[in-house]
Amino acid sequence: ISTTVIPTGAGTITVEGTVVASGAVSGAIDFSAGVEKTVTVIATETGKTPKTYIIKVTRAVAPTYTITAIADQTMTAVTAGYGAGTQETKTLTITRTGTGDLSSVATALSGANAGSFTITQPLITTLNDGTSSTTFTIKANNGLAAGNYTATVTVSATNMTNVTFTVTQVVNAASGGGGSGGGDSGGDSTPSPTPAATILNDITTPDEQKLETSLQQTGEAKIELASTATGQANITGNVIGQLSQLQKPLNIAGQGVSLQFAPESLQTSQISGQNNNATVQIGAAAVTTQEQQEILAATPLGQSTGVFQVGGQVFNFTAQLSTTSSSGSTSTESITSFAEPVAVTIDLSGLSLTPEQISQLTGTRLEKNEQGEIVPVFLGGTYDPVNKTFTFYTDKFSLYTVLQKDGIVIMNLTIGNTITKLNGAVKTIDVPPSLINNRTFVPLRFIGEALGASFDWNDKTKTVTFQCGAEKLALTVGTTIPGMDTPPTIVNGRTMVPLRYISETFGAQVMWFPASRSVSVVK
Repeated sequence: ISTTVIPTGAGTITVEGTVVASGAVSGAIDFSAGVEKTVTVIATETGKTPKTYIIKVTRAVAPTYTITAIADQTMTAVTAGYGAGTQETKTLTITRTGTGDLSSVATALSGANAGSFTITQPLITTLNDGTSSTTFTIKANNGLAAGNYTATVTVSATNMTNVTFTVTQVVNAASGGGGSGGGDSGGDSTPSPTPAATILNDITTPDEQKLETSLQQTGEAKIELASTATGQANITGNVIGQLSQLQKPLNIAGQGVSLQFAPESLQTSQISGQNNNATVQIGAAAVTTQEQQEILAATPLGQSTGVFQVGGQVFNFTAQLSTTSSSGSTSTESITSFAEPVAVTIDLSGLSLTPEQISQLTGTRLEKNEQGEIVPVFLGGTYDPVNKTFTFYTDKFSLYTVLQKDGIVIMNLTIGNTITKLNGAVKTIDVPPSLINNRTFVPLRFIGEALGASFDWNDKTKTVTFQCGAEKLALTVGTTIPGMDTPPTIVNGRTMVPLRYISETFGAQVMWFPASRSVSVVK
């Protein structure tokens, strides 16, 4: 760092004992971080008393971005055929040790056996002086065959050098099998996963055989669309039911995109209970360049909307149910929704994104209205700085892409939990969200402030009036209005209002996650 003193007017200026000509720039003055430096400047002019100026400068110490190292982890060994959920789950702590705030704290798995483990993201993604630590969990998947499984875990954060460690799960072979018989085994070699008993029964499609192979080798139910005959995954209702019973997510990998269906995602009224006469067809592919240009041209983008392209692809996700009757006739219908939201991960590694762009990214569903215009539905999401991917959730299929939205608001809430997240920052509310008549209710102040609405409370009439831009909404405790089946109520002295009704009135997208009893709101 350097400070420059420029003399003006007639006379002589001396900086640190060196005369500086009028109009010239002084030499560089060096500073040491954290040490106060005194700079002496003397100005003289003919016939006048010299004037001395003392400049004191302290160069700030550069912030450091570090966390406590995490040792390699070895899970308690299990035996092949172990019951679902009986394997060890490790809870690990990320502790900030540097002086700089850590933002976008995230975890990721890599390595040949990455698909054999499940890792959670930290609940708290910003660490600072007030909140210095957070936790995440990792465990091996259910149903792994005998063998040694090792993956690399990477902890990342903005400005921080990635911290890595390994996690290992040993799955011992079940007793009762034949011995290896004579020969020198070498003793120290690491056994690779060996085939186990059939995991999926009554397989009828080539894609189901791919699922079986994937489950045997990695413990993960995964289909690569590039390896399928049609570019779609074809799975019978029978196998989908088995995956649900095994609590195995279904992973569909396309070019530049992947989908993960939770074990219950496909257990909808359309699919649940179907057998081999019903086949679910799942597709995920980028649209053509011309189609993408036409789609984005019909999408309201630019300064007027605060929504911008970042250069990512537009994908078309499809899910259909094909059913064959006893007479041999076949009918096909679209799967209109999912019982649990589907995770969508899009590869952004080919893009050069600034930190500002990354902070404003959002998964976006591109829907067409009656006038043929594209209406963007913002779904939020999370950027993985290690793999440079973006993951978000959706409860139905359509066209999707990743866009940048100015001022995006993303809320995450869980029923019965006072800890919430607003744009990644953890916030605590005094009354937790609750289910009333199967509707999610939240404290009015929290939802109002989060959505940027102003609100006014009339204690006499027990009426709250929300205003957000041109939209205005008045709600009275104990009274419903058209479109609302459950009125606002008072819980522990706090006015609770219906989350979905208020959010959607003000243009936000609400998504319910039944398995975790949580809700996301994106505006």
